[in-house]
Amino acid sequence: MKSDDEIVFLNNYMENITDAYIAKNLLEENGIPSMIFNETLSAVEWGGWALPQIMVFKRDVEQAVKILSSTTNEKDVTG
Repeated sequence: MKSDDEIVFLNNYMENITDAYIAKNLLEENGIPSMIFNETLSAVEWGGWALPQIMVFKRDVEQAVKILSSTTNEKDVTG
């Protein structure tokens, strides 16, 4: 497997699963495949350790950060 095909953590800034889905849909609308990690555990809310996390291919990290930064006014969306 090429290192660009590696799936990596992008961020966990989302407050809830709804925010995670909004970010995931925005990325996918811009051609970046993504997935939500801790999706089920985030519903349980065990002390906040299981926040939903957006995962993307390593090759897409730079573009994903640009997309999310431009829509959230966040300076750093990389957790």
